[in-house]
Amino acid sequence: MGEAGRGRVAFFDFFPVPDNIAGYVWDFPTQVKGTPMRCWGVYDTNLLADRKRPALKEPLAEEMKRHGFDLNDYEIKGHPIRWYSPRNKASVPRVLLVGDAVGADGIFGEGISMALGYGAVAAQEIAESFRRGEFSFRGYKRRVARSGVGQTLFVRWFITRVIYFFKWRWFHILLWRVLKPIVLAAAWVFVLNWSKRIP
Repeated sequence: MGEAGRGRVAFFDFFPVPDNIAGYVWDFPTQVKGTPMRCWGVYDTNLLADRKRPALKEPLAEEMKRHGFDLNDYEIKGHPIRWYSPRNKASVPRVLLVGDAVGADGIFGEGISMALGYGAVAAQEIAESFRRGEFSFRGYKRRVARSGVGQTLFVRWFITRVIYFFKWRWFHILLWRVLKPIVLAAAWVFVLNWSKRIP
């Protein structure tokens, strides 16, 4: 596909994984004040942070250069996130955590839809606490785990800890390109559409 055809297409490429960057480079369309633009970035789970690896911006610069752009011509911003683990604390008495405070999706770093899902579960827990007149929120973590968002985050947490440790280039080409129809079908069944499972 030529550069002109990229305008409406989003790209995620896992080519940095063999170099111990457990993530991907992205390139997707966006708008700034109504002007069409591209958003470029690099995501890293830090699962392989103890291994020798290049500076995080190197694969981003490499991919941008491949498409005729120089990273040095653009402003760089960083945004750390906390990703979900079943061990993460979700509440203490009189305090509930939601969204990135509990944890975002580890595979892709996606957190906005997850935050909305956490909000729905937190609202149920708060309503139940008002009915009981007791605000320890002891059952909140279990409620999250049993919810659609919690089940999806657990699956994504597990997958994250598997796929990023298989660093062979051929594995990621096989997984994301050759087996793409199977990956999409599995994602549809086990990972996506979790919001439909919120009561």
